[in-house]
Amino acid sequence: MARDCSRASRDLSVSIDDLLQIVLIHELAHHATAWATIVDHGSIYMWTDYDKCGGDPWPSVHEFFAQAFSFLWLAEHRKELLGAFRTLSRYQPSIYRTWEVFDAFTQNKVPLDWIRKTLRDQFLALMQICGQRWLVQHHELHGDTSNCNN
Repeated sequence: MARDCSRASRDLSVSIDDLLQIVLIHELAHHATAWATIVDHGSIYMWTDYDKCGGDPWPSVHEFFAQAFSFLWLAEHRKELLGAFRTLSRYQPSIYRTWEVFDAFTQNKVPLDWIRKTLRDQFLALMQICGQRWLVQHHELHGDTSNCNN
């Protein structure tokens, strides 16, 4: 991977340090979504089988959230990396480019907290749609979980 990043850095004229930070943030976003816990009106939702939610469009969903959360984190904490993030995006397949709608929103003065709430709500809705076997309600965490796979 280091060799691939080094070559991409050179080919795209992006600093290797910037590229590695962006890749790390992206991979951490994957990890965060895989272990997400969302509290919604007193209920706690955990997506414990993120990789098993399945279906043909699923890789697109994974990348949408990883890229969107990466963009949001960069926009809030590492604005200096946004230029490199945008450069990388120009050379990536469309599955990795869906975050660009949020970039367009910010350029049109949509606040980052609105984007964060939208992503949270989309993520929660997706967890709910995946079916009860992928949702663990808070009261199920410490009780009988024999019905979790129904």
